[in-house]
Amino acid sequence: MQPHYYVAESFTKAKEQITSYCDGIQKPFNVSFNPNTLSVEVDRKIHTRQDKVLEMYGDNAPDV
Repeated sequence: MQPHYYVAESFTKAKEQITSYCDGIQKPFNVSFNPNTLSVEVDRKIHTRQDKVLEMYGDNAPDV
């Protein structure tokens, strides 16, 4: 279920509304797009589910 719907007069206005909404989402890290390398960069190490499984099971970890 989508919690919010937006109506905008233009694509530019829609981009502004979505950007504003996303800026308000609480997250413990920041993500940005690097247009020079065409990659997404994260400002700190993010612990993934795979990291946690490897930590728990070591070499016997199931595929996640």
